[in-house]
Amino acid sequence: MSADEETSHRKRKKRLYNTIREQMEFYFSDSNLAKDRYLSHVLKSSPDEFVDIDVFLKFNKIRRLTLKKNEIISAVSSSEMLQVNDEKSKIRRITPVAVRENIDECTVFVENFLSTTDTDWLKSHFSSFGEVTYVSLPKFKSTGQIKGFAFVEFSTPDAAKRACEHFSITKGDTETNMYSEPPIKSRKIDQNEQTEDYSSQNEELQTQQEGNTHDKKKKKRKRRKKTKDTQDISPNLYVVPKIEWKRMRNKYLSLQKSNMAQIKKTLCLLKPKTTPTDIEKEISDTEKPTTIDFKSGLIVKISLNKQILNQKLFKDEIKSIADIAYFELDRNQEFVYIRSNTAEDSNKLLNSDLVASYGHGEVLKDDEECSYWKKIEVDRRETRNTKTQPKKMRGREKIISKAESLLNAPKHIHFDD
Repeated sequence: MSADEETSHRKRKKRLYNTIREQMEFYFSDSNLAKDRYLSHVLKSSPDEFVDIDVFLKFNKIRRLTLKKNEIISAVSSSEMLQVNDEKSKIRRITPVAVRENIDECTVFVENFLSTTDTDWLKSHFSSFGEVTYVSLPKFKSTGQIKGFAFVEFSTPDAAKRACEHFSITKGDTETNMYSEPPIKSRKIDQNEQTEDYSSQNEELQTQQEGNTHDKKKKKRKRRKKTKDTQDISPNLYVVPKIEWKRMRNKYLSLQKSNMAQIKKTLCLLKPKTTPTDIEKEISDTEKPTTIDFKSGLIVKISLNKQILNQKLFKDEIKSIADIAYFELDRNQEFVYIRSNTAEDSNKLLNSDLVASYGHGEVLKDDEECSYWKKIEVDRRETRNTKTQPKKMRGREKIISKAESLLNAPKHIHFDD
């Protein structure tokens, strides 16, 4: 390995160790431990407050950086916040965990960012106002997509105040796109940079006209003035203190609660009165036995000599021949049982070309017919017992559903004759 390669290798290692150390310090930070239930439980369950390094090797962010214990130990060894045990297998905080009481004052609510935004982008863009200690980016459990808002926690209330003041001043002062891509950083364009292309084009034309007399003459180039890259925090982001957000949320919830109460009251007034006759009818309907009357000559059994590739198509073809009540295909596709409504329909199936093309058909009789009817009854009973009840709606969801069904109900005016 050459000297240059060794130098670049050391630089890469140093960057890696710095990144690992920062991530490990974040895991043990006051802000994270106040919200991370799993890591807090691991710390409390350990008598000496040491956490095994294997625990961190399960975390996705650490796994993306390294899978080696020795690299984590080397990175943490230079930390002023963390300590490695003598066996080089566990890590703990040097200072005790401090409980912050002014978290809400140090936190801001953020909205109007891209759906591809992540915590790293928010942290890097809000770091210009002060040290960012925690970023919360809620996501939907079902899809994993972000909910469209975030909470950024600073180390001091002044930093949160500066962030809110910045966005309240710049909001609406620019026509830049609200949804600028997070990874892209923009920079200020100097006037010298705008005229550079035009001057270089003129210079090329001039050298072409002069011919070969000035071949040896070096072309004069203007140096661009270096402009300082600025962090492009979209001024269209909606940023307010978390305390203000809580006030607006509580106001919204109280308004929602009063509206739901009003809707519930209206639904009670519009609900039709139930008479004792209706109740008796409903009870009698539910208590009716749902059994099938045994009738001979309705079950057709087809012994298959070829596989049914499309069950739906086969069933539709059967229905076009006769009126059937039930269709059952054996798991091994050896037999098909068809229950028709009448004995005439069973005879139609037996005499059809469709049944003959798939195998031998016969009408069940005697003991085989009785056993199949018993099987039908057992299957129906098991289906009724194991049938899952629909999820009951409660609270706000139930009231909204009733209101929607009332609005969508047919509204006919009936006139007396």
